Amino acid sequence: MANIQLADNLRRLRKQYNYTQAQIGKKLHITHQAYSNYETGVREPNLQLLAELSWIYHTSVDSLITQYCNAKNPSSVEVKNYFCIKIENSENDILLTKNEVNFLLKYRSAGEAERKLAHEALNFTER
Repeated sequence: MANIQLADNLRRLRKQYNYTQAQIGKKLHITHQAYSNYETGVREPNLQLLAELSWIYHTSVDSLITQYCNAKNPSSVEVKNYFCIKIENSENDILLTKNEVNFLLKYRSAGEAERKLAHEALNFTER
C-alpha cells in the first residue's frame, strides 16, 4: 500500500525547492522515472533513499513519512540527519552524522602521514 503522505511530501518539496525529477534522480543516482514512481505512490523508496531525501529536503525521515512538510516553513520540521551503519559480525548499529561519514571517507583516502596526524590529534591508539 502506498504512503500517500510521503508521495505528496516528495512532490511538494521538490517543487518548492525548484528541482526537477531528473535533478533529484541524479542526486540519488536513480532515473527520473524511478523518482516519479515515488511521487505518484507507485513505489516507495528504501531506507537509504529516504535518508538521502531527508538530507536533500532538510527534514527527518519520520516527517517525510508521517507529517505535512513545507519547505517554506522549515522551522516546523525537526531535522535529523543520521546514517545507520551496520557493524560487520555484530548485532549493533551505529548512527553517524553526514560530517562523521565524510570524516571517515577522508580518513580512508588519506595517506599514512595524514592518518598518523589524525590519530595524534584524536589521541587515538590502535589496539
